[in-house]
Amino acid sequence: MSQRAAGSTVHHPQGYPPKVEAKPMAQRLESLEGRTICLLDCRFDNTGPFLDQVQAWFAEHMPSVDTRVVQMRESWKEDPEALARIKTLGDGAIAAVGL
Repeated sequence: MSQRAAGSTVHHPQGYPPKVEAKPMAQRLESLEGRTICLLDCRFDNTGPFLDQVQAWFAEHMPSVDTRVVQMRESWKEDPEALARIKTLGDGAIAAVGL
């Protein structure tokens, strides 16, 4: 039987979840007519084809709405540059998190 060295650290094998801080929801737009909506590709499986379908739906059913796809650099990480592009380009956003 081995003994633990003095001063060594033992970590819980399941890890520790990060602290989550609540953020308020964004204020809703009164209408999408004539607006630009950014479609945020969070780079999960199948978000690209899904956003193609979302763009096609808007083109067919709400042609006055301009849609722009904005891709995050990598999934699961906050991307300040993508969020800045959305603020610059769009009036609102839809985040696609995979199927």
